[in-house]
Amino acid sequence: MLEDSHMQENLFFSDEATFYVGELVSKHNIRYWSETNPHVTIETVMNSPKLNVWCAMSKSKLLGPYFFEDDTVNGANYLLMLETFFIPEIRKLHKLRSAIFQQDGAPPHF
Repeated sequence: MLEDSHMQENLFFSDEATFYVGELVSKHNIRYWSETNPHVTIETVMNSPKLNVWCAMSKSKLLGPYFFEDDTVNGANYLLMLETFFIPEIRKLHKLRSAIFQQDGAPPHF
């Protein structure tokens, strides 16, 4: 099914990332490696201001970025983003008859 070039145009993958205001880095997405100190630790500040960003991409399209207004991405504001941003953006792509959306974290068969 994915070998069909038409289907590849309509297949969208998504992901979100958290960016901290300041010099903090999300340790969820990176690992620190140190030859001089293998037990290196990085101090973090609790409740630091942050920005949550989402985007989706296909073979030839990038939809986003979408910036969440809340500090945390949850079911309610994610659904709001899908209804007010993602679905309208897909509809703007008039030549698409249908779209397959692979939500971040969902197994491929869902």
